[in-house]
Amino acid sequence: MKWIFCLLLLIILNGCEKNISFSGEETKPLITLNALAIAGEPIKVYVYKSLFFLDPESWMTPEKQTLSTALVQMTINNSLTVKMAYNNIDNCFVSDYCPMEGDQLQLKASFEGCDPVEANTTILNSPDFEIVRHNSFYSKIDHYDIPNDDPDWSGTDTIMSITARFRDPWGEKNYYRLNVRSLGALSDSIYYVNDLFTSYDIVFKDKNLSVSYNGWAAYFSNVFDDSIFDGTTYDFTIETRQRTSTYFRPYVVVNLQQISEDYYKYLKTLELYNCSANDIYAEPIRIHSNIKNGTGIFGSLTGTRYTLLF
Repeated sequence: MKWIFCLLLLIILNGCEKNISFSGEETKPLITLNALAIAGEPIKVYVYKSLFFLDPESWMTPEKQTLSTALVQMTINNSLTVKMAYNNIDNCFVSDYCPMEGDQLQLKASFEGCDPVEANTTILNSPDFEIVRHNSFYSKIDHYDIPNDDPDWSGTDTIMSITARFRDPWGEKNYYRLNVRSLGALSDSIYYVNDLFTSYDIVFKDKNLSVSYNGWAAYFSNVFDDSIFDGTTYDFTIETRQRTSTYFRPYVVVNLQQISEDYYKYLKTLELYNCSANDIYAEPIRIHSNIKNGTGIFGSLTGTRYTLLF
């Protein structure tokens, strides 16, 4: 009887299959360009080719989609143009030029069979930022309740409270990201935790982020603009947990970054995408792009950082 049941089940399942043909228009491949210009650091430009979802090659990893033979060049302050060379180790295009504050940058990329693309950004001034005070206190953590893949599994029973202050320029729209990295080491293993901090300050509240993801609490974001403190001095307090360390004294790096408007919009839409990734009823999120004739992002940031020892 078992084989009769299995045969009937196979017939039923096979009868439910239906091939649906795609009647839409196949899109032309686009160049995807991703780059972040950081003051004082060489720029890395990642260039890929978009693939149609029915293309047999659409399963390929981004590394295999890299356009290593593309022509990529950067123009600095509308005068100096440099050709960027492909780096086989990092799978990106690089140059020896390190941008400085105030630089106006333009990237252009071309590849046979695709429309040429271009994008612009400006290196902003570093934020007027300082640490007002910091202190550590005891806060018990139960490691038995934390799985090994949890970002806080390397935490100790010590938390650092950090109060910081920055001065926002008056009369202009500014965009920021607070990056907090806590580090420790056990034997030859480095515990590196990025952007795992908490705060009750309103500047980190985003009503659009209604669910938690990647260790962030719901309605929390480290990307913000100056809407509530334009042209004033603003203080905020954050807390971050110490990392386990026997190899060197654990520490935390606090870096306030002023970011370009396009990069701000890119990060905000990316946050919304991450929040709705597992919600089948959510509206599709279009990730912000400033690449003309293509997709991707060319943004900039300039940071002011402090290293604090536990």
